[in-house]
Amino acid sequence: RGEVEEGEEDDLKLYRAMFDYISGADMSDPELYKVACELVDMGSFIDFSAFQLYIYNQDGIFQDNNWRMWRIRDVDTSNGYADGKWRFAVYDTDFSTGIYDGPALASYDNLSEVLTLPSEEDREKDAKHYRPVELFRSLLENETFREELILALCDMRNIYFEQTHAVRVLNEMAEPYRILLPDTWKRFGPDWVAAYDPAGHFETKLTDLRSFIAKRYSSMPSLIRSAFDLGPMKKLNLSVNDQSMGTILVNGRQPDLNLGFSGLYFEEVTVTLTAVPAEGYKFVGWSLTDGGEVKFAAGAPISLYDLIDYADSTGTAHLYAVLEDGR
Repeated sequence: RGEVEEGEEDDLKLYRAMFDYISGADMSDPELYKVACELVDMGSFIDFSAFQLYIYNQDGIFQDNNWRMWRIRDVDTSNGYADGKWRFAVYDTDFSTGIYDGPALASYDNLSEVLTLPSEEDREKDAKHYRPVELFRSLLENETFREELILALCDMRNIYFEQTHAVRVLNEMAEPYRILLPDTWKRFGPDWVAAYDPAGHFETKLTDLRSFIAKRYSSMPSLIRSAFDLGPMKKLNLSVNDQSMGTILVNGRQPDLNLGFSGLYFEEVTVTLTAVPAEGYKFVGWSLTDGGEVKFAAGAPISLYDLIDYADSTGTAHLYAVLEDGR
């Protein structure tokens, strides 16, 4: 915790210098935030934070535990990750997703809990001990960081933890463990599981995880709205005319279009849609599923507020990217 696991002591000095700058400067100032972005890969930090919040990790970075940061010491321009910026790594998330306390925790508002600032005395104590939660608090003062965090939380729900996708991945991961875990519990415990019904216990915990995924998916929109004091959400449906010709990125993230993307976003934030043609194809433009034309260029930031005119009676905008043979 706050120690160099691999590297040199000078690396710790660099971490503390980065920490002192971000925690001590006014991050609401765009120019100062720009400097912070040269020190930390903000996309990495934002995605890391959104993930920890979404799975409701009760033993992670916001509790000053189970967090890791890394950076490449020697800059290599041929490697996009060797730019000298600090990045975050996920590990040890077993105290999350209601594994110990049950799926009822899926509706708990841990977002507001984290966003609520503690006393100045407690913040000074966290800064003195170089706890990264203070980096998070300081960066939250920046409008860009805050908006991108909201988008990342929405994308966690809409893309990575979309119910069908997440349960499918869980079921795939469960297969090898279904064979191994009963014998592991018999060998290493806990004894009450080993003596009771190891196989049955495993299936019960899987059911609990599926329930958490479903309940968190349902609860997250209202939790985000309450935590960030946002307005209503709008639904965005996306598809391409032919998936063999390419795909669509949402805020730089890849949804599974095979499932038929349907995401909820807030009017206050800007969603960036980017059509990515496959090799040999080109992007023609955006269209509505009813055949109408949408006046947005490829890759341009699209505000959901701008899509209201294209929404149906339920407030849903149905867009698809038109791709064609570019040869």
